[in-house]
Amino acid sequence: MGGRARFGDHQLPHTLVVAPQNQPSADATPVYRLLNTATNTHLDTLNDVERAALLENAAQFRDEG
Repeated sequence: MGGRARFGDHQLPHTLVVAPQNQPSADATPVYRLLNTATNTHLDTLNDVERAALLENAAQFRDEG
């Protein structure tokens, strides 16, 4: 999955590759999923700082884990 996410006047390129596993590996990286309630689209990020900034500064984003 690839594409561009919009945040205000900025576009953020993103790519997500997921391999499902029963148990997370020791080197697993969390993926944060946010719902943009204004556009009904999702934004997935590996960056916890980006996640926190969107939740704090952009009311249309809702945390989905």
